[in-house]
Amino acid sequence: VDKLISLGAKSDQVKIINFGIETDFFVKKPKDEQYREKLFKGTAEDPIIISIRNHETVYDIETLIESIPIVLKEIPNAKFAIGGSGTLTSKYTELVKSLSV
Repeated sequence: VDKLISLGAKSDQVKIINFGIETDFFVKKPKDEQYREKLFKGTAEDPIIISIRNHETVYDIETLIESIPIVLKEIPNAKFAIGGSGTLTSKYTELVKSLSV
């Protein structure tokens, strides 16, 4: 916030949005291939993008879903797994269908 204000932003227009990972709490562990194999058989080297956020506006799963066709143009072997549930699940299901992803 201080840096933005020093660059000319008005303090009442700067808002902090907590959107990320607590890296002190969530520490990367070695890969466990059993889950990869359960989700996507035979894809040992394919990148997998996973979301386990609840299906609520604050988590913006819609942007992730809308990015899938763009990612697949660049990385055709990418795989996506979207877990979770919430008030927007049916909307996201329809979006996935409409994008044919």
